[in-house]
Amino acid sequence: MLNPALMRLAWRESARRAGYTALMVLGVALGVAVVVAIDLANESARRAFALSTDAVAGRATHVIVGGPSGVPEAVYRQARAEWGVRSTTPVVEGYGILVEQGGVGVQILGIDPIASASFQTVLPPRMGSLPGFERFYLDPSAVLISSRLAERLGARPGDSLTVQVNDRLASLTVLGILRSPDPLQLAGLDNILLMDVASAQELLGMVGRLTRIDVMATDEVAKGIASRLPPDLRLAPPTEQAEATAQLASAFQLNLSALSLLALVVGMFLIYNTMLFSILRRRTVLGILAALGVSPLQVFVSFLLEAAAVSAVGGLLGLGVGRVLATATVRLTTQTITDFYFLTTVSGVSLDAATALKGLALGIGAGILGAAAPALEAAGVPPVSAMQRSSLELRLRQWLPWLTATGIVFALLGAGLLMLTPQLTANFLGIFAVLLGVALMVP
Repeated sequence: MLNPALMRLAWRESARRAGYTALMVLGVALGVAVVVAIDLANESARRAFALSTDAVAGRATHVIVGGPSGVPEAVYRQARAEWGVRSTTPVVEGYGILVEQGGVGVQILGIDPIASASFQTVLPPRMGSLPGFERFYLDPSAVLISSRLAERLGARPGDSLTVQVNDRLASLTVLGILRSPDPLQLAGLDNILLMDVASAQELLGMVGRLTRIDVMATDEVAKGIASRLPPDLRLAPPTEQAEATAQLASAFQLNLSALSLLALVVGMFLIYNTMLFSILRRRTVLGILAALGVSPLQVFVSFLLEAAAVSAVGGLLGLGVGRVLATATVRLTTQTITDFYFLTTVSGVSLDAATALKGLALGIGAGILGAAAPALEAAGVPPVSAMQRSSLELRLRQWLPWLTATGIVFALLGAGLLMLTPQLTANFLGIFAVLLGVALMVP
């Protein structure tokens, strides 16, 4: 299948035309770098949001939720006193801006430590015995913060923090530091300020109302609770709201992923043009090799292997560049997600094996796909016409109307998809179809 003479020819040509080879490597590297950077940014944001949701939800099996105004506080007292549902705890959630971090968003979480003891996995054991713990109830400015946030702020117990909530500033006092041997749990607590529920109500302007009521109950007990709730309240799974919010952001993240693939398409065009130029330069030699018995399949495979090797080098380079680029990309991505969808904080990004394999596969696949048409052209070089440039021009003249017609069809199909449906995936397919159509129509 492999012909040593063809492989030596490919190596010499790549070394002789190092500039063109470097251009192909750069095209693939940039495409893979953008794909990897966007993928890392999206995955980091999703993971941070999931960890934060798990940390806040704790062990709750159900939640009582209402409309935009929340849940009346009286429902919590009614559930415990009249319905006999003791495994409940009130929760108040809101958002503010931490002035000490230069305007970074923080989540304000109000809980009842005693009622939450069996729910929350983030509270230290025997929390009530901590020195000065009574201030958590008595001091409306007392907050608990994670050890990660404390390290970033250089904060210690007794230090003050300034938080902007809506249009006013509030001074809060660090009562204690939340620590955990579990790094995932610490990541979930990042940028969360833990307060007493009454203090959080006052700070967020929600006096008399709760964001939700966490419940631990069997399915039978849960049905009884649901039947007693007022019409404007309902019993829901604890992750329902988080999943709905994450789905809103998924369209934005899909948009970024599709745009990153456009960079890979540019790399494909670079490979296509460079390989085609290389075949034109080697046309005479290919004709001679064909006359000596080299099969078209061997020629085709050798060019695909050449493209795959160049793409692999570009892909490896792109992984490194993408890891560096992700550091900047993740800040922009998380800021946009925080502004429009939900609060998320990513302290760092790491290149995992799945993302690396995906980037390499896309890079090598794009290289092989871009080289497929030139490789077919190389495999079809007849020995007799190899010395005649006019034969190539004649074939191109014969194919030109068909290529133009195909390009028009692709462009029209793409434009139709863009105009007829608002569905995001169909729109991206339409964009790629228009790009392919325009490329085919170019002389």
